[in-house]
Amino acid sequence: MRKWASLCLLAAILLSFTACSSLEKTAVGISMGSDYTAKYRYNGDLDDEIAEMLSSIEESFSLRVEGSVVSEINASRGERVTLTGEARAVMRRVFRLAMVTNDAFDPAVLPLVELWGFDPPF
Repeated sequence: MRKWASLCLLAAILLSFTACSSLEKTAVGISMGSDYTAKYRYNGDLDDEIAEMLSSIEESFSLRVEGSVVSEINASRGERVTLTGEARAVMRRVFRLAMVTNDAFDPAVLPLVELWGFDPPF
């Protein structure tokens, strides 16, 4: 009897842990001109939060969004542009990637992309 009770208790504990485990979920959508897939484990639904976060990034850094950091830099024609801490961090990372890849990653490649016709007009 005692073994049976211990076994039932162990089974109940194990089942309670599996009931608490989160399911793997996948959020899909389109952002920044490309499809995205984000896999996550969470008991709730994060699809809307993921879409909002990516939209916020696009609004801040897209060259297609008037008033974004990149649009302001492009429109400045070499004049000084004040950046937020986040924008400074992104720009540091961008130019660091360009440097460590010997410009294989080129943040200023848009004119060439437009010349070749890879990017639709906006």
